[in-house]
Amino acid sequence: MLPQIKRSATPGEVVALMKNRYTAKAYDPHRHVSAEDIHAIVESGRLSASSMGLEPWHFLVLRPSPLWQAVIDHCWGFHPQPSHLVVLLGRNASHFTTRSEYVRHIHCDVQGRDPGALEARYETIERFLRHDLGLTSDEAVTGWVDRQVYIALGSMLIAAARLGVDSTAIEGMSVADVERALVEAGCFDPEDYHVVCALALGYTSRPAHRDKTRREAREVVTYIGADSHE
Repeated sequence: MLPQIKRSATPGEVVALMKNRYTAKAYDPHRHVSAEDIHAIVESGRLSASSMGLEPWHFLVLRPSPLWQAVIDHCWGFHPQPSHLVVLLGRNASHFTTRSEYVRHIHCDVQGRDPGALEARYETIERFLRHDLGLTSDEAVTGWVDRQVYIALGSMLIAAARLGVDSTAIEGMSVADVERALVEAGCFDPEDYHVVCALALGYTSRPAHRDKTRREAREVVTYIGADSHE
């Protein structure tokens, strides 16, 4: 039986958390995120939702080192630099467009499903990708994988904010150079994974100096039905 989770925040507190979450532009080099907080943030990514429960990601958690510096050097500038850098990888399309060992592992070992139903699972995934989503190329499937990885990134961003850790979601990087540095260091096999994005974590040295700007809710949200929010 699953443990009961008590409500730990009010709606107002949730909204306030998001209003006060900013992208850090510079980090305090003398402050480091604790191992416990890093673990909780990365766990929030590991436990994220994913399409069909396929968890198509892997996370590389880097602390200052020559490799860390090599990766940072190919990201758009941090001055000073963060306490930790998480590089988020996505599994390559071949793991989902063939009868792969990875899907077997998820089906049988992770989710504990009947091995006799594995062939049906392969067919369900193929129908879902090719027919329902209309993904007719490996490039399109890779885009689907990347969208799943971004769900994990969002979970990590919210977890960091809840813990009072500042963060920066990073797309601004030379992906080819980052991948080259990590592959040469033996961090992953490019036959299995590719770099999607990264997440810097630390404590800002440059607090936000103005209120967050966003479009008004009426421009963004449409409530439909009898229980619509007023």
